[in-house]
Amino acid sequence: LKEIASRIKNLDQTAAQERFGLSAVLGSIGEGVLIVDRNLRIRLSNLGAARLLDLQGPAEGRPLVDAFRSAEVQQLVRNVLTRAQPRRGEVTVGAGG
Repeated sequence: LKEIASRIKNLDQTAAQERFGLSAVLGSIGEGVLIVDRNLRIRLSNLGAARLLDLQGPAEGRPLVDAFRSAEVQQLVRNVLTRAQPRRGEVTVGAGG
C-alpha cells in the first residue's frame, strides 16, 4: 500500500507540474483561449478569454454555454470534438454582439 500511495503522490505532483506549465503557456498568449472537454465544460482558460468574454470568476469547470451563449460557438465546438479535426469560425462578441 505504501508503494501505491507513493506512486499516486508522484502522479499528482507530475499532473500539477504539467498543469502549471500549461497555465504559464496560456497566460503568455494574448488571444483568448478556452480548452473544453467532451462534455463542453471549460477545463482551462487564459486572461485573454476572461477579458474577451467578460467572465466573472474562474471559468474552469463551468459549462461553455456560461461563457458563450452562442449556438454557433456550441455547434463549432461540437463539430471539432466529433470530427477531431480543426475548424474555423468567426463570432462577434462584446457590446452589440
